[in-house]
Amino acid sequence: MKPCLIPRCAFCRFKVEEGDEVIVISERFRFSRKVLIEGIGYVPCSDGCQCSTYERAFGCHSNCLELVPFRLRSAIANSTSYQYEPPQTEEERRVRWLRSSLSTILFITFQGRFPGELCENIAQYCLESFATRHAMALSEKIQQPSSYFISLSTKVWVRYTFFEGARYIRSLTNEQPPDGSAAAELAYDSSSVTTVFVAEDHLGVRDLLFTSSSEKPAI
Repeated sequence: MKPCLIPRCAFCRFKVEEGDEVIVISERFRFSRKVLIEGIGYVPCSDGCQCSTYERAFGCHSNCLELVPFRLRSAIANSTSYQYEPPQTEEERRVRWLRSSLSTILFITFQGRFPGELCENIAQYCLESFATRHAMALSEKIQQPSSYFISLSTKVWVRYTFFEGARYIRSLTNEQPPDGSAAAELAYDSSSVTTVFVAEDHLGVRDLLFTSSSEKPAI
């Protein structure tokens, strides 16, 4: 059986286009060496695909793979894997953020010798590598356990992280953080919590709501 190929690079998460040099990797992201697989046909995997987990393959641009150290490849590929295809508006917002962020870096690096418009034009051709490096930087900065155990009978503090211009929950804890830390206390009545609402997108959890009501909150 031909495996379905997820149509995005596992590192920069841009769509794989016709003619791109792609390295195919397994679902578990176990990298052993750089191997180009030629002469094998793959069926693109879409949102409506009914294939099993073991029938899915993941690919990455060869240039993106060269940027990522071996020790970070599995973590980045797993943590940034899309759970579903985002809407076009989110795609456009992400591209705008990447282009704006990189063009600002270039403008500062060149100390204003290049006009902003030129920096934006240069950035447009470097989005894949910039997105990969941005994911690398966050992966090296944040080392968190894969699961948390918290009690709702006491206070809960949340820490957030920002990724590509969007805010995500980084961690939850019952331990009061030290003064000056970037943690926020979640507001809820511990004596009446019966429902937890989770706000999430294709990449992760954006927010949590602990409540006694089963009525779905407005977003």
